[in-house]
Amino acid sequence: MDKEKIKKALNHFENDEYTDAKEIMVQEIKHKKNEYLKDKLGLRESLNSELNEDDTENALKTLKAIIGSLKGNKENDIYKMAEGMMKSYEKNKGFSKDQAEWIYKTSKAMFK
Repeated sequence: MDKEKIKKALNHFENDEYTDAKEIMVQEIKHKKNEYLKDKLGLRESLNSELNEDDTENALKTLKAIIGSLKGNKENDIYKMAEGMMKSYEKNKGFSKDQAEWIYKTSKAMFK
């Protein structure tokens, strides 16, 4: 995190400028979260930009692995969510940022 921005947020907080302090902190946390996900997902581009074909292909392979590992348990909520994402992928030929994040977190939890 940018120490100068954190100091600025603390100064705003001390001056009872809570909204300004919150805005700075929310942006810093969002930026750090995106950096973390970008690193963990192996993305070369920012999460705010379009994913490239390799990133989409990796997410698709991971989603297929999640579905494959749960195929015998079709009543499982994770399986249902993954199947819904697969249908969305087939329709849109890509994943949203939220979907990519879900795929990453789910695969990390399932395949430690």
